Amino acid sequence: MPLTSGQCLLVKNRQANWRFCRLGRVPRAYLGVFTMPWESLAEVTPNKEYIAVVTWGTNWLDKFYTWLYYAENIRNRLRKSKGIMGYSFRSQSKPNQMWTLSVWEDAEPLMRFVRGSLHSKARVDLKPGAGGKFKWARWSIQGSSVPPSWEDAIGRVAKS
Repeated sequence: MPLTSGQCLLVKNRQANWRFCRLGRVPRAYLGVFTMPWESLAEVTPNKEYIAVVTWGTNWLDKFYTWLYYAENIRNRLRKSKGIMGYSFRSQSKPNQMWTLSVWEDAEPLMRFVRGSLHSKARVDLKPGAGGKFKWARWSIQGSSVPPSWEDAIGRVAKS
């Protein structure tokens, strides 16, 4: 369930634990760009081809806490998913933008995850409001290039 006023969400990553509380605005500590380090979940074979996916959305400032809620729950689901090689998230407060980046063994586990109940609910709850945008890009990537760079991923989604 997304956060309501007075609730907090603990977001954990390798560098720090972040506690975000719904105070009616984005916490000052969050302003700027936050990139979660790439989390590898399976060993990648350098000469094998994989599928990379990047998503991007804007105008979600009113859904910041909802995004954090889903980001943590989706991270937990990804860790249990078969066929995912690794993932990362990135967000920027001004202008408000959010990205996901993941690499999958092939299309079947990717589509199983996308069609899953948690991801489907997140897509509905995070649907951009008036003026908001959402884009995604998918491409083949060699194992030797995993993880993909954020610069490459952002460039690909900008062209989509």
